[in-house]
Amino acid sequence: MYIIIELKMKSAIFTLPLVPSVSMAAAMQSLDEICIESYDTFQDQSIRNRFYIAHSNGVQLISLAVKHPTKVPYKEILIAENVQSQIPKIEQALKSAYGKAVYYEHYWPSLIEPWLQKMAQKTNLWSLNTEMLPLWLKAVKISSSVKTSEEYHKTPLNELDWRNSFDKRTCGVAGIEDMVYHQTFGNEFERDLSIIDLLFNEGPNATKILAEMNKNIV
Repeated sequence: MYIIIELKMKSAIFTLPLVPSVSMAAAMQSLDEICIESYDTFQDQSIRNRFYIAHSNGVQLISLAVKHPTKVPYKEILIAENVQSQIPKIEQALKSAYGKAVYYEHYWPSLIEPWLQKMAQKTNLWSLNTEMLPLWLKAVKISSSVKTSEEYHKTPLNELDWRNSFDKRTCGVAGIEDMVYHQTFGNEFERDLSIIDLLFNEGPNATKILAEMNKNIV
């Protein structure tokens, strides 16, 4: 007699970020499958076009300006025409924050430079973020499969709904715990910045930190 055990794939649906936060990356690492919401409406002041880093003056918000008429699908959002003047400001902010970080020389040419180059070439925010997501995930060795949603569901049918769980340095996923790691500036740990902060400061150890963060997810 054979007993067949069907293992259910663990999957969750996310909003596509400009740069994943540390807690988002920890949540993604815990999954078999990552689903990206393809049919949401763009919301300003969200992870879609901004992220946080640690700077000498404290936490700094980095935003990529976009054209955003109200109630426009995320997929249709265009990067602002002044992107060529935005890029040097983003580049300078990152160099100022992480130029002396332990892993700056490794991740700047392999990850940040390609991202800034794509930013200069792209006109569509969704396209930029879609192309970059696999590179962010690869940097922290997340091997979960990635797909995009085929239609919009207010309540997802087969995935955990984590679309609104990672905005404004908050984590709405039960079981994700903060892990203190080395940061370049300050005497107090700044929680849930972008994975740029984690990578520049911890390098390959980022993978273990994410695993510690998500070990209590049910």
